[in-house]
Amino acid sequence: MKHRKSMTMMTRAAALLAFGLLSLAECVWGQSNCKDVKADFSVTIPPGPPPKVYGGPVTNGGDLDGTITETDTVSFGLPTSDPYVVSYTQDIIITTHEGQLTATSTRIFDFFNFLFSNPAFGLDIGIQRIGPTSAKTGKAVSTGRFAGATGYYFMVGTGARTPDANGNTHSQGQISGRICYAGNGADQH
Repeated sequence: MKHRKSMTMMTRAAALLAFGLLSLAECVWGQSNCKDVKADFSVTIPPGPPPKVYGGPVTNGGDLDGTITETDTVSFGLPTSDPYVVSYTQDIIITTHEGQLTATSTRIFDFFNFLFSNPAFGLDIGIQRIGPTSAKTGKAVSTGRFAGATGYYFMVGTGARTPDANGNTHSQGQISGRICYAGNGADQH
């Protein structure tokens, strides 16, 4: 009887300890420096052959509101198993009032709708890996609130084939992903 009572007390103590540790872990996980991000972008692409540098505004993105600059790091798309799809790389910089966020991008572009749909548009999808510097050129560095940040974001956009009066084409789309700030970057807002 005494043994059963001590086992019951030990079981309750273990359950209480486990509950306490899980509650503590939940508090720690809740204080992550990672934050989901979403934004809209619009870029103007100048005429001429790649590699190109182009950009435009990022809006509705809170931390990411600012200007995006995309720098092609190759002069042509690489073939994929689909004859209408190519892949290419870019260095991408989003400049905000709180600093500069750099990422290295792998993109795919679907030419099928660009060539055969009416109205013509191109579908452009990419994953951007956030890092301290741009991987290809190594020239851009994340600064300010974004210094030391890691993570990723996706960009999905469409662009018109028909250029405007200045020969520029335009693309717009959405950004979504997750930034993990160094230090307390996620808690500053």
